[in-house]
Amino acid sequence: PISAAPPARELLFPLLTKQTTIGVANVSGSSTTATIRVYGTAGTELATAATQAIPANGILSVNLATLFPSVNFDTTKASIRVAATANIAGTSIISDFPVAPSWVVVNGVDTSLSQFDLFFPHVPTGPTDASPAWQSVLGVTNLSPTSQNVTFTFTPGTGSATSVTRSIAANGILREDVHTLFGFSPAYRDGWVKVSGSGPLTAFVAYGFTGSGGAAVVPAL
Repeated sequence: PISAAPPARELLFPLLTKQTTIGVANVSGSSTTATIRVYGTAGTELATAATQAIPANGILSVNLATLFPSVNFDTTKASIRVAATANIAGTSIISDFPVAPSWVVVNGVDTSLSQFDLFFPHVPTGPTDASPAWQSVLGVTNLSPTSQNVTFTFTPGTGSATSVTRSIAANGILREDVHTLFGFSPAYRDGWVKVSGSGPLTAFVAYGFTGSGGAAVVPAL
């Protein structure tokens, strides 16, 4: 199930591919102008910002590949921020990620959130040398205006926890397969993940199962 999208003056869309469409609703009673910016892993803008007018109680629906044709979202890891002069709510629809065929829906995230510790209660991954397999991709966005070191800890049902640390630039992102991030052997793993930083973060896990093509994207708790 998908939760209701939160209203905010600025929304982050953390997962983008070439097949991504975002819908932004103006939930206020007056017209607004939305400024849309696309950021890469280094936290820098990848293209000139776009502006779109949204009438009172209206909606903007746009394909990202059309809006930013110079950015190849299939090969470039990126996030979108939409800022407006009134409260907006938004949802993105993404096809064929992390496995195909599939569809996932990801709500826009309020960038004013201030969470330093994030949790994913269940993260299956692998096996990477056999099929069918779970493919879990972890995505983290640094909401802070400064870079920060982020620690990822995978705790299995049995055995010892594994931790790694990555530096994420201001406004930057990390998106990596869980198996690769933790340097696991090809065998299947099952556990939970904690993400900890020194500044505000938001994160998701995209789950895919190659046996059925099913997928889901879950925000951190």
